[in-house]
Amino acid sequence: MNDLIKRSDVEQMLTALGGCDASDKEAEGWDKAIDAAIIGLEELDSANE
Repeated sequence: MNDLIKRSDVEQMLTALGGCDASDKEAEGWDKAIDAAIIGLEELDSANE
């Protein structure tokens, strides 16, 4: 999973589009959800090998 886009890049893209108004707390929640999804996908990938 080395091809993941960095959060800072996403924030810059959203800011350019005028759609980046999430609070730090909301962004932290999204980060935790994304991390949990990545871990789950890695575990699933490992189980399928």
